[in-house]
Amino acid sequence: MLYRKLYNDLLKWKNNRSKKALLVTGARQTGKTFLIREFGKENYENFVEINFIAEPKAAEIFSGNVFLSTWWSICPSVDPT
Repeated sequence: MLYRKLYNDLLKWKNNRSKKALLVTGARQTGKTFLIREFGKENYENFVEINFIAEPKAAEIFSGNVFLSTWWSICPSVDPT
């Protein structure tokens, strides 16, 4: 039941015209990653997951000018293709 409500909240976010970034926070081991990955797979051809815990240097992309090419150089473990 909770999964469905959160999933519906994500659908509302997706359909919102403002297109603001989505930040998902919460307690550990509650299914956040699973929910976001499933939502991404089912609703988009491609999606990018930025995990600041696994890739601490990813925060650098938000300092100064932001270019997609910067992301690929900071997080080489992500395949851009």
